[in-house]
Amino acid sequence: MQTYTAEYTNVIVFLCLGVALGAVLMLLTFLFSQSRSLDSEKLSPYECGFDPFDDCRAEFSIHFYLLGIMFIVFDLEVVLLLPWALNAGAADTFALWAGVDFLLELALGFACVWWAGALEI
Repeated sequence: MQTYTAEYTNVIVFLCLGVALGAVLMLLTFLFSQSRSLDSEKLSPYECGFDPFDDCRAEFSIHFYLLGIMFIVFDLEVVLLLPWALNAGAADTFALWAGVDFLLELALGFACVWWAGALEI
């Protein structure tokens, strides 16, 4: 039974130290922070001094979503293509054609996203 508790002693000690450090830092921040009196303008959603013109739930253009999709696709492309590119010299022909296939599928996806954006669907 003693070996079971000895395995988790370090975890429990680090957990307790982490919680204690977080509590101490929050307490110090609360004690030493300057209290500020906030006026109604600072508490409003917009600090410019006047109410918003439109509803905040207005529809977005699809271009924002397409831009997000393109970012995710090309970000994943770099993550997946970098190891392949670093080892392309040592790879066989199957690995070369698998990488070319991946690039072609990526270009096809880019073309579809671009085409949907051009049509403003």
